[in-house]
Amino acid sequence: MIFGGSVDFVEDTKKRRLLYLRKENSYYLVERKQEKYVLFLKNNIINAVSIGAMTGYFLKLPYVIWAVIALVFYISYLILFNTKIFPGFEKLREKKIKVVPPSETKGRMLMFALGFLAVGIGLLLCIPLNQVDGSIDSSVVIVCGAFSIIMGLRYLIAYQKS
Repeated sequence: MIFGGSVDFVEDTKKRRLLYLRKENSYYLVERKQEKYVLFLKNNIINAVSIGAMTGYFLKLPYVIWAVIALVFYISYLILFNTKIFPGFEKLREKKIKVVPPSETKGRMLMFALGFLAVGIGLLLCIPLNQVDGSIDSSVVIVCGAFSIIMGLRYLIAYQKS
């Protein structure tokens, strides 16, 4: 089974988009229409947790159900990707594939940095503005806000270095 953490989405010197499986040390050709599926796999954990949290929050479900929704979503997409989508990828037989390092544009890095910082600050402001009820909700907001600020600072540092 292929998990999002065990793959990389890379580009080679021939401008082909490739799915690299670290465990097998193999490359698969990804067509333009398949890119979204690979990116969704890479972000599957974040997507599953987000959908579980949003669904549970808006429907006022117990926290255990949030986790169940996230787990069902995560496993469902893994099964879908591994049984329906991945078999359509063409495995490259080439021995030497030269991968081009990803190029992040400065504007994109700054946009991500400011976006993460804004979301993190907004989340942390929910606590003093009394927009969160309960200690568990407050804890979740603090953890998510701190994570968002850390990601924003990482992008800001990368922006300054480039």
